[in-house]
Amino acid sequence: MKAAVKLYFKENTILRVLFEDGVTKEFDISSIFNRRPELHVLSDGELFNKGKLSSSYGISWNDDLDIAVEYIYENGKTVKSEINYYQYIVGYKVKEARNSI
Repeated sequence: MKAAVKLYFKENTILRVLFEDGVTKEFDISSIFNRRPELHVLSDGELFNKGKLSSSYGISWNDDLDIAVEYIYENGKTVKSEINYYQYIVGYKVKEARNSI
């Protein structure tokens, strides 16, 4: 199972997820509204943009709304990322080091 390291919210209901293997996937969550009708409330942009990586393996909006990042990895469209995994990790470690001073 691939772990997610960064989550971005794009226009409408599109998620962009950076995975630990450096792959970035985009997924339009509205494509599964028929199978997961409870997710339809994510059409509201305000709620949609409040999602969080609940762990490196899932995105959640509240106790009732979530999706596994594995599903996004398997069904999302691979896109060129503005940042790769290694740049993200190096940047994170630099920030962490600065904050510890």
